[in-house]
Amino acid sequence: MPSREFMLERWELERKLAELNVRDYQESIVELSRSPKSELQLAWASDKIHAWDKIKEFSGLEDPAYIRHVEKRYAEGLRRSKYRLKKIMKARP
Repeated sequence: MPSREFMLERWELERKLAELNVRDYQESIVELSRSPKSELQLAWASDKIHAWDKIKEFSGLEDPAYIRHVEKRYAEGLRRSKYRLKKIMKARP
């Protein structure tokens, strides 16, 4: 059985990672509204490498459907990240 100290250290790492994920999604959402062209360029470049099968139907980063896709993805990512953080906070050893 791991020691309480080890379990707390492990929990702290998970908490920090979950908080970072929440913050990253929050910042991405803010950037999407503040500088949509810049944020969409980053999203499109990443999607071309990591998710081409999900974006190949869009005409490009200025496609209104792609913009909605990114907004939805960021919002869902934020929701999932907050949920995970909440679960981690409840599971503190």
